[in-house]
Amino acid sequence: MIRRMASAATKIAHVIKQYQTLVAALVGSLVVIYGWPVAHKQNLERDLEAKKWDILIEVYRRVEGVANRSLGEGPMAEDLQRAHRFEDALGDIQLLGSKEQVQLAVGVVQTMVSSPNAEADMNPLLISLRRDLRRELQLPQVDENLVHLRIRQKPSEGP
Repeated sequence: MIRRMASAATKIAHVIKQYQTLVAALVGSLVVIYGWPVAHKQNLERDLEAKKWDILIEVYRRVEGVANRSLGEGPMAEDLQRAHRFEDALGDIQLLGSKEQVQLAVGVVQTMVSSPNAEADMNPLLISLRRDLRRELQLPQVDENLVHLRIRQKPSEGP
């Protein structure tokens, strides 16, 4: 009787061990099946966020490129190109910028549209972009005003 009980206990232990292996395999499969989409979503979100910041860095450069510069300072094709890059930058700000940056960009557009010769102050927009970009890049904040260097070509002299 004791042998039969021991034999039955051994069989039960063997069956339990088989089920443990099956349960472990099922749990592992479930982790992989449900974990992959979560990891994929997190990677996608991280990639999209990085792309946004890359675009905003380029936006900063394009806006800074027209700040304190009048059209007509360079060759016409160069001015037109700069103007188109600036228009694109304002569109990107409205798409990807913060609420404050969108409001500042709208203000720049309204100022420029209000009068053909109106000059919009782009420094508040640039400062807002700089602040957010530096925070995202984990750089210390700076409070200094923006400085723009504009080198002008001397008009060519005739013969």
